Amino acid sequence: MSDFKSNPSETVWFITGASSGFGEEQAKLLLEKGYKVVATSRNVDDVKHFEKDYPETALSLPLDVLEEDQIVSAVKQATDKFGRIDVLHNNAGYGTFGALEEFSTKEIMAQFNVNIFGLIRLTQEVLPIMREQQSGTILNMSSVAGRISFPAFGLYSSTKHALEGLSKGLAQEVAPFGIKVILVEPGVFRTDFGGRSLAEAKNKIEAYKPIREKVMENLGGQYEEFDDEQGDPAKAAKAMLKITEVENPPLFLALGLDAYDNIDKQMQRERKQLETWEELTKATAYQSNVEILKEDLTTV
Repeated sequence: MSDFKSNPSETVWFITGASSGFGEEQAKLLLEKGYKVVATSRNVDDVKHFEKDYPETALSLPLDVLEEDQIVSAVKQATDKFGRIDVLHNNAGYGTFGALEEFSTKEIMAQFNVNIFGLIRLTQEVLPIMREQQSGTILNMSSVAGRISFPAFGLYSSTKHALEGLSKGLAQEVAPFGIKVILVEPGVFRTDFGGRSLAEAKNKIEAYKPIREKVMENLGGQYEEFDDEQGDPAKAAKAMLKITEVENPPLFLALGLDAYDNIDKQMQRERKQLETWEELTKATAYQSNVEILKEDLTTV
């Protein structure tokens, strides 16, 4: 564990989407514990209270991850004030709800622009700082949807699957510089994901109505009728802080009882399918027994 990680007063977190949900809880926890925090939001007024309450250790900045000038400015102001960035918490993002056929190209691009392309650009801006330091942690907020996909959430899930693939490669690229990458995969937590952070496709197609209604009924039950098994954002913040201070953190950190169970079941399904079709998979090699390719597989 580095000196910076073991000394809260010297550790700097840069958090996007700090005005609500996981980002807000993370900023609150860190500042209470004496860490330095750059709290950003598209509307800076929503994070100004952090700087007001902690003038020495908080910096509140406007940041829309789609605006190049704001990205460059925010990172520069962060290093001008604190001298370094130890943890980049890529938390900004939103969900979309609807069948793939219902989304316009504009809606699809907007989802990827925020959840992927903006995140990439900000990460690119921070990486030279971490490479110079020879240390740092990139905490990417994925989701259980980064491992599993559900009807009417395929578009959102595709951005989280993209983030997971991106992070797997990035982790190997930056490891020689002492930089860690962690994918956080929350399940259902008491946040506003099912409310203002969820955008619906504008073009509703009648044929998909039964699917939308069934999924929305389930979603409403998850995000409105909470029970003790569902996720606590404050506890998630503590878990994310803890994992960044581990000497060798995992690439994946699932959060929540439902996340663990759903991901575990998905991994078992994938393993079973891989094993079921092992012979056909291997038969495509040049030096292989091709007899299976001649068989009738309709009864398999």
